[in-house]
Amino acid sequence: ANRNELNALVNNWTRRHTKQELSDLLGGMVPFGPVNTIADIKADPHVAIRGMIMDVPNPHGAAWQVAANPVKFQMTPAPEPTAPPALDQHGPDLLDRK
Repeated sequence: ANRNELNALVNNWTRRHTKQELSDLLGGMVPFGPVNTIADIKADPHVAIRGMIMDVPNPHGAAWQVAANPVKFQMTPAPEPTAPPALDQHGPDLLDRK
């Protein structure tokens, strides 16, 4: 019944604090998580340690940065990323098969 008023109160209080301040104030007591920007994600040391951003080769220029697979296996490393096929790259091979 008081959803709009509660949302306004929470919004007004949280906007006065940085993400780090909110984490320090609420961490371990209130379940929450920040909404991270791409810059936040790229600067996050945990993302770097886990190798969560990978470069995919681009034959036409700079590599693409994409989210890596979050599932990591010690005994079965992920294969190296490869560029996706170019438009119709495999078409002739597929169409010649009978």
